[in-house]
Amino acid sequence: MAGRALLDTSAAAAYSSNPAFNLERVTRFAEVIVVIPCDEGTADVYARVKQTLRSKGRPIPDNDLWIAATSIQHGLRLINRDAHFEQIDELERETW
Repeated sequence: MAGRALLDTSAAAAYSSNPAFNLERVTRFAEVIVVIPCDEGTADVYARVKQTLRSKGRPIPDNDLWIAATSIQHGLRLINRDAHFEQIDELERETW
Protein backbone atom coordinates (compact mmCIF):
# COMPACT_ATOMS: atom_id res chain seq x y z
CA MET A 1 0.00 0.00 0.00
CA ALA A 2 1.31 3.44 -0.89
CA GLY A 3 2.17 5.50 2.16
CA ARG A 4 -0.12 8.27 0.90
CA ALA A 5 -2.99 5.80 0.63
CA LEU A 6 -2.48 4.87 4.27
CA LEU A 7 -2.65 8.57 5.15
CA ASP A 8 -5.95 8.92 3.29
CA THR A 9 -7.31 5.80 5.00
CA SER A 10 -6.31 7.10 8.42
CA ALA A 11 -7.89 10.48 7.71
CA ALA A 12 -11.14 8.82 6.62
CA ALA A 13 -11.14 6.78 9.83
CA ALA A 14 -10.53 9.90 11.92
CA TYR A 15 -13.49 11.68 10.33
CA SER A 16 -15.80 8.65 10.50
CA SER A 17 -18.76 8.24 12.85
CA ASN A 18 -16.63 6.00 15.10
CA PRO A 19 -13.05 7.33 14.89
CA ALA A 20 -11.50 5.41 17.79
CA PHE A 21 -12.74 2.06 16.50
CA ASN A 22 -11.85 2.79 12.87
CA LEU A 23 -8.39 4.18 13.66
CA GLU A 24 -7.67 1.00 15.61
CA ARG A 25 -8.73 -1.03 12.56
CA VAL A 26 -6.38 1.00 10.34
CA THR A 27 -3.55 0.46 12.83
CA ARG A 28 -4.12 -3.31 12.84
CA PHE A 29 -4.32 -3.34 9.05
CA ALA A 30 -1.06 -1.37 8.73
CA GLU A 31 0.70 -3.94 10.91
CA VAL A 32 0.14 -6.73 8.38
CA ILE A 33 0.76 -4.97 5.06
CA VAL A 34 3.78 -3.48 3.34
CA VAL A 35 3.66 0.31 3.27
CA ILE A 36 5.61 1.69 0.30
CA PRO A 37 7.17 5.10 0.98
CA CYS A 38 7.66 7.86 -1.56
CA ASP A 39 11.23 8.37 -2.75
CA GLU A 40 13.09 10.12 -5.61
CA GLY A 41 11.72 7.64 -8.14
CA THR A 42 8.19 8.34 -6.96
CA ALA A 43 8.84 12.07 -7.26
CA ASP A 44 10.04 11.63 -10.85
CA VAL A 45 6.91 9.68 -11.82
CA TYR A 46 4.73 12.18 -9.92
CA ALA A 47 6.24 15.13 -11.79
CA ARG A 48 5.91 13.45 -15.19
CA VAL A 49 2.30 12.38 -14.66
CA LYS A 50 1.32 15.73 -13.11
CA GLN A 51 2.72 17.58 -16.13
CA THR A 52 0.95 15.23 -18.55
CA LEU A 53 -2.38 15.71 -16.78
CA ARG A 54 -1.87 19.47 -16.57
CA SER A 55 -1.16 19.67 -20.30
CA LYS A 56 -4.42 17.77 -20.94
CA GLY A 57 -6.28 20.14 -18.61
CA ARG A 58 -7.22 17.19 -16.38
CA PRO A 59 -5.42 17.51 -13.04
CA ILE A 60 -6.29 15.20 -10.14
CA PRO A 61 -5.84 15.77 -6.37
CA ASP A 62 -2.18 15.72 -5.28
CA ASN A 63 -2.59 12.91 -2.74
CA ASP A 64 -4.18 10.72 -5.41
CA LEU A 65 -1.36 11.61 -7.77
CA TRP A 66 1.19 10.43 -5.17
CA ILE A 67 -0.72 7.16 -4.83
CA ALA A 68 -0.80 6.71 -8.61
CA ALA A 69 2.90 7.56 -8.93
CA THR A 70 3.79 4.95 -6.31
CA SER A 71 1.71 2.34 -8.13
CA ILE A 72 3.30 3.16 -11.49
CA GLN A 73 6.83 3.21 -10.07
CA HIS A 74 6.47 -0.24 -8.53
CA GLY A 75 4.38 -1.79 -11.31
CA LEU A 76 1.39 -2.30 -9.03
CA ARG A 77 -2.30 -2.35 -9.91
CA LEU A 78 -4.28 0.38 -8.16
CA ILE A 79 -7.64 -0.78 -6.82
CA ASN A 80 -10.01 2.13 -6.26
CA ARG A 81 -13.34 3.75 -7.04
CA ASP A 82 -12.14 7.20 -8.12
CA ALA A 83 -12.91 7.85 -11.79
CA HIS A 84 -10.23 10.52 -12.12
CA PHE A 85 -7.54 7.81 -12.05
CA GLU A 86 -8.79 6.87 -15.55
CA GLN A 87 -6.99 10.00 -16.79
CA ILE A 88 -3.60 8.35 -16.18
CA ASP A 89 -2.91 6.16 -19.20
CA GLU A 90 0.10 4.32 -17.79
CA LEU A 91 -1.66 3.38 -14.54
CA GLU A 92 -2.89 -0.19 -14.23
CA ARG A 93 -6.12 0.06 -12.27
CA GLU A 94 -9.12 -1.94 -11.21
CA THR A 95 -12.40 -0.64 -9.84
CA TRP A 96 -14.08 -2.48 -6.96
